[in-house]
Amino acid sequence: MHPLNARLLLLIAFTLPVFASASAENDIDFDTEIIPILTRQGCNAGSCHGAAIGRGGFKLSLLGSGAAADYATIVHQLEGRRVNLHEAGRSLLLLKPSEQLGHEGGLKLEEDSPQYEVVQEWIRQGSKRLEAKRLTKLLVSPSNPVLDQPGDSISVSIQAVFDDGQTVDVRQSTVLAADDPDAVKIDHDTGTLTVMRRGIHVVIARFLDRVVPIRITVPLNEKLVGGQRSSANQIDVLIHRQLDELKLPISPRATDRELLRRVTLDLAGRLPTAEEHRQFVADPSMSKLVDRLLSSGAYAKYWALKWANVLRIDSKQLQGEGAKAYHHWIEEQLRLDTPMTELATKMLTSLGDSFEEGQVNFLRTGMSPGEMAEHASKIFMGVRLRCANCHNHPLDHWQQDDYHGLAAIFAKVKRGRMVTVAERGEVTHPVTGEPAVPRIPGLRYLRPSDDGRVQFATWLTARGNPYLAKVTANRLWQQLMGRGLVEPVDDLRATNPATNPELLDWLADDFAKHGFRLKHTLKAICLSQAYQRSQQAVVGNESDTMFFSRAIVRPLEAEVIADAIGDVTGLPLQYDDTDTVRAIALTNNRVASEALDVLGRCDRTTSCAPGEASGGSLARTLHMINGPLINDRISDPKGRLVQLLERETDNHVVLQQLYQIALGQAPGNRLYWSERFAEAKLDEPKHRKEFFEDLLWSLLTSETFITNH
Repeated sequence: MHPLNARLLLLIAFTLPVFASASAENDIDFDTEIIPILTRQGCNAGSCHGAAIGRGGFKLSLLGSGAAADYATIVHQLEGRRVNLHEAGRSLLLLKPSEQLGHEGGLKLEEDSPQYEVVQEWIRQGSKRLEAKRLTKLLVSPSNPVLDQPGDSISVSIQAVFDDGQTVDVRQSTVLAADDPDAVKIDHDTGTLTVMRRGIHVVIARFLDRVVPIRITVPLNEKLVGGQRSSANQIDVLIHRQLDELKLPISPRATDRELLRRVTLDLAGRLPTAEEHRQFVADPSMSKLVDRLLSSGAYAKYWALKWANVLRIDSKQLQGEGAKAYHHWIEEQLRLDTPMTELATKMLTSLGDSFEEGQVNFLRTGMSPGEMAEHASKIFMGVRLRCANCHNHPLDHWQQDDYHGLAAIFAKVKRGRMVTVAERGEVTHPVTGEPAVPRIPGLRYLRPSDDGRVQFATWLTARGNPYLAKVTANRLWQQLMGRGLVEPVDDLRATNPATNPELLDWLADDFAKHGFRLKHTLKAICLSQAYQRSQQAVVGNESDTMFFSRAIVRPLEAEVIADAIGDVTGLPLQYDDTDTVRAIALTNNRVASEALDVLGRCDRTTSCAPGEASGGSLARTLHMINGPLINDRISDPKGRLVQLLERETDNHVVLQQLYQIALGQAPGNRLYWSERFAEAKLDEPKHRKEFFEDLLWSLLTSETFITNH
């Protein structure tokens, strides 16, 4: 070989690896660089090519959840016309979104933009799919900024951490979306967020399958009146810290009478008795009062009703015997204060006669394995897995494999009166057309020999698993405080952050540390200053409905209102085919009752949250005003009012007793009422009866009576 040729070959041999290495280092990765651009520009959104049937013959996976399918669609479909390897600028992938060719979606990609250049360079490099790295973490800073005034701005830094050790600035290819676009203006080019209104606002940063919330706070008032607040426990420490940040003043403590009524309704589902009033006046200890109520049979019955609404214990689906057994089982577990971990395990894994073993009925809820998976994930995880049925969840990390994998866990369950497990049973995965592989959501696939229900329950109740503790703590907070720290309570995800994340984390951790026992957390909440505040606003917190600077007025359940009307009038409501006179104790949610229907009882087709009801407010108002539910009981000779008027001649005593039993408070200015008595000529029996009938009617139809405040 000629010496010159030999030297040339050596030069090429040493140079080529360098060139190849440099080229590989600069190669653009489809999965982690092109997909984010398509998402940022909205190309794979549900309103564009990410729709179920695509758009204009071009279909992409929703928000880039299926990179492999997207790559095949872009590079290989349409005879490869979407990418022009010989003349990158003539690729449809560039011509359409830049509107060099007609594009129904409008201008999505400016020709002189960095994103355009990246896509064009990727095509020049051969439109390869390298699969060279995977995203492990998305870092956003600052994630919880506090600004001074509306109009102030903050610039965010967004970095992606990959499994190859690289940390890359991805702000230009990250989607930023405000939960209220009118409240936060976003400059996508600079990553600048400008807040237009006071309050806490959330902006979601999305890159690939990761979403990170940015919580921006602008104090609700110019200054805080009253300064720092003392805190008796950690609940109040965390709430007061946020209220100080928001410069929100707090309402004073409710009166003892108000608190007695509030906590008795919350824990026992009934109005306090006259004896309980006397007892609390003599010893106004909230701790002792809460302990008495939590140890009472009324607590177990009332909270069994609450859980029956959440669990959708429906006598139509479960039959009367199944619903009754299920309801009574829940009531007994509440009485015993059984840990939530044990309840969950029994409901997920028990088999047998559903008319005898109440917990077995959990597996009979829903008409299909998919519905069972949705129900279980909402109740025990606070996750709305339904969104991952047809496509990967657009607002969370759950995938179709998670939905259909969990459904496959329940596919073998035979759900007649006898609940058993068959040898075979499967659900079809809509993407593969094959039987879905049983899977614990977000974690791992299961072997065919595994009992999926046991595996799921074991994972769910394991130490350190956050889902069960967090969703349960959030539910308890909602029941007592009027709204969850996360709303809806069964929709816990990064894109729906808590109003006070630190408090929710602490409540969940405290709940777990104390054995997942409901009574502990219920008592902790009841003893907090936040729970005991008055509903009355003070200057500066009039508009607060989510940060607990004052109490939230809450509607009572239909069953509680019905029982309260019976207690006040002395004439309990009667229900067909049952010997009970307490609506909160009914185990048949479909027992015939016009009163419960118009008062708005939960129909249990969905899990009813506090205040949600199937009855219309107009129907209830008309029924309360002119229906027999109240009017007949007021004038009945056997009722409380008629008998009270017969034995008590002092009108002020009658007035006091009616106010006490109905509203738990005193009637107010004695002189005012003396004047009203004189005007009404109560010395005549007919006028006296009519006056007090009207008075009692007004008490029973008032918002004060039918709400907890």
